[in-house]
Amino acid sequence: MKTFTLILILPILASAALLDKIAAVIDKKTVTLTEINRIQKNYNARTMIAPLIYKKGKNNKEDIVKTLIQTHIVRKKLKELGMVIEDSLVNQRIEDIRKSQGVTNQFLYNYLAKQGIDEKEYFTLMKEMIEISYFNQKIIAPNISIKDSEVDEKYSEIKGKMPRHMIYNVTTYTFPPAVQQKYSNTQLLKILKDFRNNPSSLPAELQGLEGTDLPLRSADINRDVYSLLSRTRAKRFSRPKVFGQNLNIFYMRSKEVDPKMKAPKIDKNLVKQEVAMSKSTQEISKWIDANKDDTYIKTFL
Repeated sequence: MKTFTLILILPILASAALLDKIAAVIDKKTVTLTEINRIQKNYNARTMIAPLIYKKGKNNKEDIVKTLIQTHIVRKKLKELGMVIEDSLVNQRIEDIRKSQGVTNQFLYNYLAKQGIDEKEYFTLMKEMIEISYFNQKIIAPNISIKDSEVDEKYSEIKGKMPRHMIYNVTTYTFPPAVQQKYSNTQLLKILKDFRNNPSSLPAELQGLEGTDLPLRSADINRDVYSLLSRTRAKRFSRPKVFGQNLNIFYMRSKEVDPKMKAPKIDKNLVKQEVAMSKSTQEISKWIDANKDDTYIKTFL
């Protein structure tokens, strides 16, 4: 009777296994929808572990399949060149990373687990990163030239985005809880705007209100105040914000660059590396498109 029951169950289990939709076939490799969904769930972690492979914003199903096609073709090309990445090399790279961070294996894999990456996935990602690095060095990089003008342009772009140390010349107005209970933030903003134009316009309950003039250096204020003031234009009021129990509204009289604080230095060699990485990424995609004809690819998305 038990044997008969087992015979009945086995076909049911086999049918359940077939319910996982095939997303793509790459040569003899089958990619299932479950695999794609898994990658989508931990995609952010993948962009940090393998940034040359998993690009930010490329986490839809179609882009993920393209990424898997890329890693397959890269591995296939390296194999043709006799450059097979041994597991021992991958394990050594992982060990080097662990030691450089000064953490134990348990800490490393516990951290990865919180990011949705298990030990097997981490090994695979590290292997793919080594492969794409070798592929870039041997196939792509020798054909890339970087002009000084490209480095200078990227340097200017990075410099323009870097936050500058500022001095915010503000007038701050403070309202205790009792006032907050009677007036909304919108009402207090309007009262202050009218007050700036006409000091006699204050309601009776706010008579005697005075602002405090302060120079606030961005290097000295906390993150919340900096976030508020950096978004406030000159000759404008900030958004109302509660610090402790009191509500504060800042009037930005002026902003100026802090002459005491030097702008952070930008290493041009690192800028050149960033330009090279960007160009390599583009060239790898072009190379894959031009050399995928000898790979069987079928997608079902």
